[in-house]
Amino acid sequence: MIIRIQSSEGTKRLEISQDDTLDSLFDETGKLFGCTPADVRLYRDRHKQTELERALRMKLKTAHLHHGDMLFLNLSGSMSSRPGSANTPVVKEDSIDVELWKAEGRIRRNQTSASMFKLDDLSIEPWDEQYLAEKEIKFLSFHAYMRKQTSGVDKGKYFKLENFKAASKINPDGSKCSVVDLPSSVTLNRQRYRHVDNIVFENPAIMDKFLNYWRTTGHQRMGFLYGRYKQHSEVPLGIKAEVCAIYEPPQESSVNSLRFHDDPNKKVVDYIAEKLGLRCVGWILTDLVAENRKTGTVQNFRNPKTHFLSAEECVTAACFQNNHPNPCRLASNGYYGSKFTTVVVSGDQDLQISFEGYQVSSYNFCCHRKKVG
Repeated sequence: MIIRIQSSEGTKRLEISQDDTLDSLFDETGKLFGCTPADVRLYRDRHKQTELERALRMKLKTAHLHHGDMLFLNLSGSMSSRPGSANTPVVKEDSIDVELWKAEGRIRRNQTSASMFKLDDLSIEPWDEQYLAEKEIKFLSFHAYMRKQTSGVDKGKYFKLENFKAASKINPDGSKCSVVDLPSSVTLNRQRYRHVDNIVFENPAIMDKFLNYWRTTGHQRMGFLYGRYKQHSEVPLGIKAEVCAIYEPPQESSVNSLRFHDDPNKKVVDYIAEKLGLRCVGWILTDLVAENRKTGTVQNFRNPKTHFLSAEECVTAACFQNNHPNPCRLASNGYYGSKFTTVVVSGDQDLQISFEGYQVSSYNFCCHRKKVG
């Protein structure tokens, strides 16, 4: 079988048998790159987080190495890590991000035949457009996007995620309003990735209890979502927010309005959630008006002909996201984007209650719809 080995000098192919040992793999790699086997360190991922241990007698098939796999070589013996470099601040990433950085990320195809190997059987990158189209995945996961940007020969040495900010400034006399910190030219592109790819509720009782307020009063309601972030298996290197509880802060509402203020108990709630292994992963609000109380149907307000989120909801979502920045090792200031989500409860085209998830994108205020389970 063929094992591809990538180093700073380029990628080379090594022909070896599945029955050979890992010790033989290290020896042959040393010969291939003209160095002593003791200087060879091999990693399963391009970011060199998961090192392949040198076991003298373990066979390659036992180590789950297959034809067409790629390993990454480091001859210096030191791990190349973006955090802590001269230009990048050290940040404490979320546990889900640490887990995904260690993941290989490549998508393995099922081999069509045990006796014949085809090029289509090679593992593919998590940003492969054909695969994403086949699975009807419209947006890259954020980690797949970062892997793509750091997949070149230079491993993203010059790639940085920059936070863009343009603020409005008003003269003291209120006579003039101007935009500061704005570049000479700005191009708005559709954001191709999402920080969170899916939102799920731990059980139906969480949603049912939250909706009881609207069922009883007919007034709208909002709450903060508490849960955890987990790896989403249906999207390559994806993240899902798993909601375990909804905290409803003090608020005033009517049939068509909702107002909430700073909550003095928020810090206490966050402290209790942390002790339970939970965190605030988003917020939820209702926009429900009964269409027929006997059948339980609701009116449909949000659709392609009207709107999915109002301007006020977009601004509120953006404020919440700014208050919950996402630690990121590739960001120039250590933070980029947010995993904070927005869930809207409203009527769908079938006049049934539906849950839709959104996030305001990093640069322009476009909204990405997410599947809510």
